[in-house]
Amino acid sequence: MLPQINTKAIFVRLFFTWRILGITGWPFNRYLRVVYDLMVNLTVTFGFTGHVIVGFFFSTNKDEFFNSLVISVACINSVLKHFILRYFKREVWDLNET
Repeated sequence: MLPQINTKAIFVRLFFTWRILGITGWPFNRYLRVVYDLMVNLTVTFGFTGHVIVGFFFSTNKDEFFNSLVISVACINSVLKHFILRYFKREVWDLNET
């Protein structure tokens, strides 16, 4: 018989990261949280991914091209995962509350 997986333990780090990034509730002013959330997430999500994709298009040799391709695909997947988790944030939170 397989041991049962503790899903709460899996999401502890995710919820901690969400709290640091301002995705989940802050005890501060709601408008400050929205400004902070937009600033951090737009900068990290689009700034980092954008500069990696620009490096991919300006690669000069095959080695640099394929390295940039792998990193660009990983960054794009990470951004999509971030938005999907944010979209389903309430469901993930509710599942771990029970």
